[in-house]
Amino acid sequence: MAVLDTKNARENMKHEKKTAKAVQMHTDYIKYARSLAGNDKEDRDRALQRLGKWLKKIEKSNYSLQEDELLVLWKGLFYSMWMSDKLLIQEECAENIAHLIHKLQDNQLIFFKCGLKTLCNEWFGIDQLRLDKFMMFARRLMRQALVVIRNNEWKFEYVKQFQDILNETVLNPQPGGFLGLTMHISDIYWEEISKISQGKITQKTINELLLPFLHYIVALDNACDIQNFSENIFRYLIKQTDLHLEYEEKFAAWRNMGYPGGDIRKLQKQVVDDDDDEDDDATDKDVSLGEQVLDPRAGSVHVTLPQLHFNANQIASLLEKYKYGKGSNKKSRAYINKLIENFKLVAKNIYPYGIKKVNLDDGKLDIKKATKELMGKFEVKNKRKNRKRKRKDNDDVVADKQDEVNIHTKTVKCEEVTANKSKKKKIQDAGPLSNNTKRKSDEDLALQQTKKPNLNSSNFEEVLNNFEMAFTRNSGVWHVYSADDIECSNITVDNHSNGGSSKKVKIDLKMNQSQEIDEHEAQLRSSPAIPFDANRKPRKTLLKPNAASSPISAIYRKQLLEEW
Repeated sequence: MAVLDTKNARENMKHEKKTAKAVQMHTDYIKYARSLAGNDKEDRDRALQRLGKWLKKIEKSNYSLQEDELLVLWKGLFYSMWMSDKLLIQEECAENIAHLIHKLQDNQLIFFKCGLKTLCNEWFGIDQLRLDKFMMFARRLMRQALVVIRNNEWKFEYVKQFQDILNETVLNPQPGGFLGLTMHISDIYWEEISKISQGKITQKTINELLLPFLHYIVALDNACDIQNFSENIFRYLIKQTDLHLEYEEKFAAWRNMGYPGGDIRKLQKQVVDDDDDEDDDATDKDVSLGEQVLDPRAGSVHVTLPQLHFNANQIASLLEKYKYGKGSNKKSRAYINKLIENFKLVAKNIYPYGIKKVNLDDGKLDIKKATKELMGKFEVKNKRKNRKRKRKDNDDVVADKQDEVNIHTKTVKCEEVTANKSKKKKIQDAGPLSNNTKRKSDEDLALQQTKKPNLNSSNFEEVLNNFEMAFTRNSGVWHVYSADDIECSNITVDNHSNGGSSKKVKIDLKMNQSQEIDEHEAQLRSSPAIPFDANRKPRKTLLKPNAASSPISAIYRKQLLEEW
């Protein structure tokens, strides 16, 4: 008989139970995400407390949460912050969420990365009422990430991972809807570093922390964005030095004295020792009491920001090295060149910013002269704008006048055509007369009236102006003449084959302005006779003149009239 091994079966059952528990623990993050995004505040707070314990169990089980799983968990954390109301409750919620990073061991900065990713994805959908809340939340999250790097003694591995996270999320050069978040991170960047480091940070780490923003500024195209980021990152380092503090004190005294000498460098600082410093001691007591204060609050609480000591020559060399980096352009290089000059001046103990000279006349400012100079600058700008406007207005007026002239000429010519047609109808409708002599004379008069002059006639302008219709095309103005009414541009030819009667043959002539008059006359005189077809119906002829206002130019009119 076969004997079952009960020991191995029991061990297999235990192993299966452990794996089932591990799988259940690994899938609990979905339940936590749902409970964190709930409507009830007590459920959300309870879920946050349990989440910290659950993360510790995950770390003890030698299982590391992946980035996809942390993103699902961060979705619930984001909406738990969304649902929180009132200032103190919001600050407490932000602190509890940010401190979850310390519950992990290996994936601390990955947790920070997933938090920035969710903020970048959801930043465009945050309304104006919740914007301050999430800006405070981003500050607390950035602070705890810097605490993790400080606890690891600012090692290069952690600093490099922090740089990569910023480049992939907030400082991503691809267009996105989180520019406001990037600006906010640049505002709080050095403040949080100075709070967390307490001034105990090396110059090398400061240079490394500068690099992600340097690469971002080099690839920018907008001048306003370049200026804002350079002020928040590079000018901040200069303005928190002793040179800036000394300049502010000196400038305040110089302004109160009425700008004596016209140059701030003529003033000399004198140190006076006062024994009565009770007020200063009272304010210092509030700062020294208790733990370190990281955020300003209502009351007598102040936040101290220690100075960050840096090497100006090293930063200038970094700017020169990376100003021709990926995506650089003229605007960014121009701002970086200014920053290089400023850091070189700081290396020589010269403050590069601020007012240092004032033009004085007998110790007083000439306010009238300064106002005249300002008004002159504004007048020059206004004159340039008015010139552009006048040019546009003149062009519009000329175009309107040309349109009016063309419309007027067309209406006059149409009226002439209608008048001529009415005359012909009256003559045709006239009845027979009693006397043959009178009838012949009247018929001759009617024929003379209806008969249009030929090219040999003296009224050549009347022939040209008498047309039925005019229309414009890209090639010019086209005039349509009737073959029955007007025999303009025709040549009479005797056709002896058709009974010896003289028949009129039509030849279309196109008048080109570039053609000379002699060639035009030779073409008219040397045109051969064309046989006339009696069954052929008359067609409408088209004359294409070059001038828009008249069917033929004034030069042709004068010289052709003199010739004929």
